[in-house]
Amino acid sequence: MQELVAAIAAAEAAIPKDKVLKAYPGGTRQMGLSEETYEALASLYLRTAKLGDLARRYQYGLARHQVSRLDEYTIPASLIRRARVLGSAEAAVAELADLMEQDQASAELVAVIAGVSVEAPVQLAPDVQLIPFGWTQVPDWMRRIDRTGFGLMTRQFVDAPFAAAVVKRIQFSPVFGMESQPAEGVPAEDILEVTDLAMCIALTTTRVVSIVRMYWGDDDPRLPIITEPVAYGDPQWVEGSVDEPAPIDDAKLTEVLQLFSKFVGATDSLKLVIKRLNRSRRMWRDEDRAIDVGVALEALLMHGDSTSNQEINFKLGIRAAWLLGKTIDERVEIAKQVRDLYQLRSDAAHQGKLERAKDILAREITLSDGADLVGRLLLAILERGGWPDWRVLVLGGG
Repeated sequence: MQELVAAIAAAEAAIPKDKVLKAYPGGTRQMGLSEETYEALASLYLRTAKLGDLARRYQYGLARHQVSRLDEYTIPASLIRRARVLGSAEAAVAELADLMEQDQASAELVAVIAGVSVEAPVQLAPDVQLIPFGWTQVPDWMRRIDRTGFGLMTRQFVDAPFAAAVVKRIQFSPVFGMESQPAEGVPAEDILEVTDLAMCIALTTTRVVSIVRMYWGDDDPRLPIITEPVAYGDPQWVEGSVDEPAPIDDAKLTEVLQLFSKFVGATDSLKLVIKRLNRSRRMWRDEDRAIDVGVALEALLMHGDSTSNQEINFKLGIRAAWLLGKTIDERVEIAKQVRDLYQLRSDAAHQGKLERAKDILAREITLSDGADLVGRLLLAILERGGWPDWRVLVLGGG
C-alpha cells in the first residue's frame, strides 16, 4: 500500500499544477505521463490488496444508466486526480478503499424550472432543494444539443428563460460489480417526487410555471469515472408558454409543502388538479384551457362522488361556494363563476371548439380567473388536512 501511495504522490507531483485532471476512462493517458510510469503504476496497483480487485470490475451509475469497465490505468488516474484535490496521495488511497467498502455513492436529479426564480436555496424536502439555476449550469453536451433552450416559449414568442431548478440528492448502491448489468431505466420514484414538489410551486403564484427538462447523473467526486448525465423529458412539459421568471414567496411555498405532506387521504386527485392547473395556465387555445380547468374542478370537487353528469355542474358550484364563500353574496358569485367555467369545459369537450365570443377578452379573463379559483380551492382543501364531507359542507356544517 505504501509503495502505491509513494508512486501516486510522485506521479501527481510530475504533472503541471495548472493542468486540469478529469475523471474519464483512460485518464492516465491524458496526463502526459511516460509509458514507463503507466506500467509502474498499473503494476503496483494490481498488487495492492483489495484495491487491485477493482481492475476486474465495472462501475455503475444511478439506475445503471452508465456501466463503465474499470482497468489497471483508470484507477491510478483517479487516485492521481484525487491526490491533487485532497492534497495527499495517502488520503486519496484511503478514500477509494472506503468507497469500495461502503459501495454507495451519490447522484443528482435536476428538474429545470421556468417561470420562477429564487435568490437562495429553499429546502423542499430532506434531500430536495429549489435553487437558483441558469443556462450556464446546464451540462455542456445538453447545451450543444439544445442550442436555443429547451423548446418552451414565452407569450412574446421568445425562448423561455429559466432561473431555478429542483435538485434531489440521491444515494445509490451498488457502485461496483463483476458483471456489465443492464440499465434499470429511469429513477422513476425520484422523478415522481421531484415532479410533485416542482408542481406545488404553482400553488404559491398565479404565474405560469413549468418543468422544462430533467437530467440525472453521478455527482460523487470519489468515483473513479464521472460519466455524462442522462436527460429526461416529457412532451407535455413544453406545451404552451410560460411567464418570465418571477421571485417566489419562500414562506408560502414552505407552508404549501407542509400542508401537502400532512394531507390525510388519497392524493392522486390533488396531483391531477395541480397538473391540470399548471397546464391550463400554459395553454394557448381557450378550448384547451377550458377543458383543463374543468377537469381540475371536477377532480377536486367531485372526489369520492359517483354523481351522474347532469348534476355535476350544480354540485361543483355549490361545493366551491361553501368551501370559499364567507357570505351569501360571495357564495352566489363563486357558484356562478364555477358554472360558467364548467359550461366552457363542456362546450370545448363536446363540440371540440368554443364558439366565437362577442367579447374575447372577457372569456380570457374568465379562464384566467378560473385557474386562480382552482388554486384557491385546492389550498382550502389542503388547509382542512383531508377531503371534506360534502354532505355536511353544503349544509353549512363546515
